[in-house]
Amino acid sequence: MEDLIKQLQQAIGPDRKLDAEIWMTLYPEWRAYPRDDHGEGDIAWITPRDGRSYLATRYTGSVDDALSLIPKEMFYILGHGRVRSGEPLCGAQLLRPVTSEVIAEAESDTLPIAICIAALRASDNLKSGDDRGSV
Repeated sequence: MEDLIKQLQQAIGPDRKLDAEIWMTLYPEWRAYPRDDHGEGDIAWITPRDGRSYLATRYTGSVDDALSLIPKEMFYILGHGRVRSGEPLCGAQLLRPVTSEVIAEAESDTLPIAICIAALRASDNLKSGDDRGSV
């Protein structure tokens, strides 16, 4: 997962290949294949259950899709703006409910990518027992 997070940190905007990598990390039983029905470089999925294909979720290009990576019970803080020159424009913090302890955080020039990085870090941190993933 660290390799995927590094790729996301280097991304400068929506990236359908990274969307596919996120999905494959979360659902390794699905397989991806390129599909270009609309000239947008879409990635489609084939589910092992019914063999049907679906368009990939736009995690890196949509705030709503990126938020779907965060467990419903988790709190989050999202920010857009700079307080110092040269820092990324957007940030995301994921917090443990009730105690508001930070589980993971990330910064990026786009909000969806910041959310994706924080969500993947939180997932990784919760699995490993480490409660803190940093920028």
